[in-house]
Amino acid sequence: MQKNSPLRDLDALILFYLFVLFVLFALLVETPYLITHGIFIFSEESLELTILTVLSLLGATMYRVYRREIDRKTKDYNEIAQHVGVVNRQIESMRSMAQKIQKLPQTKGDLKQLLTTMCERALEITPYDWVLIRIIDEKTTHTLSEHAESRGRALLMQYEIGNKDLLDHVPLEGYTVLASNHLNALVRTCAIMPTEALSDEQQTMLQAIVNEVTLLYLVYTSRHYKGSD
Repeated sequence: MQKNSPLRDLDALILFYLFVLFVLFALLVETPYLITHGIFIFSEESLELTILTVLSLLGATMYRVYRREIDRKTKDYNEIAQHVGVVNRQIESMRSMAQKIQKLPQTKGDLKQLLTTMCERALEITPYDWVLIRIIDEKTTHTLSEHAESRGRALLMQYEIGNKDLLDHVPLEGYTVLASNHLNALVRTCAIMPTEALSDEQQTMLQAIVNEVTLLYLVYTSRHYKGSD
């Protein structure tokens, strides 16, 4: 069974209030006639006071319901505005990243610049003080390349993290690890960061970054070996 929406409930309550208001108003107008003909045994003053009391209670109830609905809508609008702001910042970050990566990496210098750019983008979209991106050979577990960036003089990792632990998704105390999720890339890119909560949007952006690093690294290696033939 489909539930009524809050707005539909509010409309129904308003209609009920108007109906009761009409009935009580009509009753108030006819009070002298009803009392004169003995239909009501109460005095005119008592009946009018009762009707006014009911109207006041109904008015107060309607006001509370209306304020509650307005507060709920205001909260929804604020959440939407906040979400739109986050999305706009992410789009701007992706646009900036696309402008900086205008060519595929061909040299070690290009690869280093790529990793620098990706680390900078990761810091822009997260609250982290530092981030390290490491590319690992899944077969040998050797580090193929890595780069770290930090805000100001923020300290990086306090101890070395083994590549096997990264590949095996071993939980690491004090760190957050987000890895690329390609099934047949033969290399895996891991972003290593401090442990802090991330929104779904931030996690999605980080996942896109590590996945793109993996793909661009594969392009780099294919061009590198092709050029050395």
